[in-house]
Order: sequence, then structure tokens, then C-alpha cells
Amino acid sequence: MYGDSLMLKGGFAEYAIAPESVLARKPAALTFAEASAIPQAGAIAHQGTAGAGAGSRVLINGAGGGSGAFAIQLANDSAPR
Repeated sequence: MYGDSLMLKGGFAEYAIAPESVLARKPAALTFAEASAIPQAGAIAHQGTAGAGAGSRVLINGAGGGSGAFAIQLANDSAPR
């Protein structure tokens, strides 16, 4: 299991207590290091692209980082096919 402690105002620790609703199963194909990048970068990208829909134009400035890489994928998923 892994998750993001941002809403809990917590820190980083080897062990922590968190509600099950903020946790997810780590995909078997990902290492713990890879999975640890998803909660924060993914959440930021999701917030930034939340209003995008089919036919929308989205500017993603600085797509080389984690949030930008996720935002490209999320924006592309909302593009018309």
C-alpha cells in the first residue's frame, strides 16, 4: 500500500497511520520508488486538468517533471479521438 500524507499534514516515516481512503495498492509492475511519485505528482496534474474535456485546449508549461508528465497523459485522455 502507498499514499499521500499531504492532507494529513504529516511527514515522512517508515511507519505511519493513515485512513484507508487515502491509500492504494502498489501496482506489482512498479517499484516502491516509482509508486511513491504517483500520489503527489498525479494529484497536482489531476487538479490542473480537471476542467479539460473533449475539444479543450490545454497549455502544459514545463512538462518535464512529474506533474507535467501526468498532465500530458490526462489531457490526452480527454482529447477527441
